[in-house]
Amino acid sequence: MPLASRFSVPVVTVCLALVASGLVIGAGSATAAPVSSDPLVTLAAGSSPRSIAVGAGGEFFTANFGSSVVAAFTSDGVFEPLRSVPMPAGSHPIDVAVDSKGTVWSANIDGHSVGSFVPGTVMLTVFDLGVGVGPEAVAVGPNDIVYTANGSANTISKIERMGAGFVTTAKFAELVGAQPLALAIDAAGDIYTANTNNGTVSKVSAVGRVIDVFAKLPAGGHPDAIAIDSHGMLYVADTDHDSVVKIDPSKPLATNIIATYQLAAGAKPFGLTVDARDNVYVTNRATSTVDVIPDGATVATTIQTMPVGSGLTGITVSPANVLLTTSFARAVVSSLDLTTVLTLTKPVADVDLGASVSGSFTATGVDPLTFSSADLPAWLTLNPTTGAFTGTPPTSGPVSFSVVANSLVGASNPVTVSFTVIGAAPTATPTPTSTPGQTTPPTTVPGTGGGGSTGGSAGGGSGSGSTSGRGGSTGSLAHTGADAGGAVGLVGSGLGLVALGIVVGVRRRRRTV
Repeated sequence: MPLASRFSVPVVTVCLALVASGLVIGAGSATAAPVSSDPLVTLAAGSSPRSIAVGAGGEFFTANFGSSVVAAFTSDGVFEPLRSVPMPAGSHPIDVAVDSKGTVWSANIDGHSVGSFVPGTVMLTVFDLGVGVGPEAVAVGPNDIVYTANGSANTISKIERMGAGFVTTAKFAELVGAQPLALAIDAAGDIYTANTNNGTVSKVSAVGRVIDVFAKLPAGGHPDAIAIDSHGMLYVADTDHDSVVKIDPSKPLATNIIATYQLAAGAKPFGLTVDARDNVYVTNRATSTVDVIPDGATVATTIQTMPVGSGLTGITVSPANVLLTTSFARAVVSSLDLTTVLTLTKPVADVDLGASVSGSFTATGVDPLTFSSADLPAWLTLNPTTGAFTGTPPTSGPVSFSVVANSLVGASNPVTVSFTVIGAAPTATPTPTSTPGQTTPPTTVPGTGGGGSTGGSAGGGSGSGSTSGRGGSTGSLAHTGADAGGAVGLVGSGLGLVALGIVVGVRRRRRTV
């Protein structure tokens, strides 16, 4: 078991070396737009960034094969010289990973070693795997155990913390004739390798038991990359068949390849990563494109195209849901914000009943984008393509509904629209009708000494009465009231009032308003 060799590199020396070599020519800053930044970072010519890894805070690191430097950047793409470290001269870091403690690990293919450092400290630790052992890939498993796939040696190495130090097992597992180029580790600590020499996937248990042929790609297949999703499904990039295959580890050898995703002819898939939603992303070295296989999809879709000859290699997704890729030939890091963001661009104010309602949304994200609502009122229409909504409310009262934007790789947070419809629905006014020649029925008014009736005229006396209205109409929405009547008839002489009595005729008048 080889011992880990250590040497110190003063921070100031690292900084001067990086700045003097012109490691970073330009770096981008965090902005809300554009969604895509190509480049986000431009490195010095000849840096040849081969892979990329991201830390818990969104900071990222590139393994620069050409300059033998592991460079550090903020999540915005700002170069951090005090957190960047050169590897031993000529060691050519080819892959990089970050563990849960923030320690950075690099696979140095020509230095037959693994480099390790805590960003911002003065110590670089180099783990020598032995002459002839060229690590092609590095990955961190449960409990921060580090593994490397050593293609030229057909082995898997293991580096494990023990107390204040580490124990290195240069030959943790042997895969005879396989030439493993990449590896992925599941939640149980089992390791899966992509073996380019024999077109297979091997499985190595956490205790070192080997299944040499765990899965077999179609004849002529050459896997270059492997990734695992949250359900334990494996994805393998088959560079010679321009495809990605999906493997279900729970199934037996002959049936565990459960899907094949065909890419563009000549794509040459090179890197794989999986985001928190289980979308799978692929860098295609020959076509300089990035494809996505959305969770549950049956086909791959191109979502980003770089300049011809970029030579896309490394790929990862940050905690902020930003896709980061490295272009080996152009020496740049590019980004694509995968988050779907929905904005209400035309809000709705309170409206009167019967008035038309309209509003609109816009969204940013990975095309194609659509808009939907699970609780849209029946009287509103939402255009799923433009995000515009229109309608006329049939009743008054509060209105509230939510809309989401859906992209190829995920939905936005919902945005709620709320407003009030003011007023009551108009009530129809009944139109009164009149009957020609209709007269008001008489009303009997008791008298002092006898009965009498009033009508158009009072019996034997003079009476007066009137009807309010037009054209003989008795009116509409009427209410009745009593008016002191009209005519009082005196029968007999003024001296015979007691004998003859008084007859008072009161005519009731119907009043309309």
